Amino acid sequence: RIQALEAILDAEHPNWREK
Repeated sequence: RIQALEAILDAEHPNWREK
């Protein structure tokens, strides 16, 4: 899994997974 990319998404868009 791309942890770095997910970490950035979590930082910028904490709810990005809801999309």
